[in-house]
Amino acid sequence: KYYHVVRFKAGSVKNIHEEPEAITDILRREEPEATVVHLGHNDLTKNQNPDDYTDRMEDLIWNVMDNSSSNLVINPIIETRNNIGLNKVIKAANNEILRLISYLRREHPALRKRLFSFDNRTLHRNNFYDEDGVHLNVDGNRKLMLRLRDAFEKALRLPIPEGRYETSRESYHRQGPAEYWYDEC
Repeated sequence: KYYHVVRFKAGSVKNIHEEPEAITDILRREEPEATVVHLGHNDLTKNQNPDDYTDRMEDLIWNVMDNSSSNLVINPIIETRNNIGLNKVIKAANNEILRLISYLRREHPALRKRLFSFDNRTLHRNNFYDEDGVHLNVDGNRKLMLRLRDAFEKALRLPIPEGRYETSRESYHRQGPAEYWYDEC
């Protein structure tokens, strides 16, 4: 299965929050069936208030929900290999994001079929990082691509192909990475 992926790179959730029309324009132009937001830790390393981070995430979620018919998958922040202090902040932020998603799904029934998250906690194993302990190596990126494939399939409600293992966790060593191509925006 091939996916057409439109990639929008932002330095932080704060940047997206300050320029929501950039996301809105892409959503209206591309009319995606699924949107995956892969969170990084830039906001957390810039001493942003955690409440501001959650508020900005909620604004981003509503921007996608209000300006498209796209299903939305939030990919929580991947922990670092060796920064214990930052990992504590990442865990707390991920818990708040997942709590927010659960709350929105519970309080807004229409979001139950459109808003998802997935678990990437196993990506922070030592053998998935480059030497810097922050960026994923080839194996880590392969695992992430499998997770993103799972996220797209979940968001698009695609059946799991016959003969393929159910999740990226089970298929990591048995299956190649998802094939994809993207346009830079």
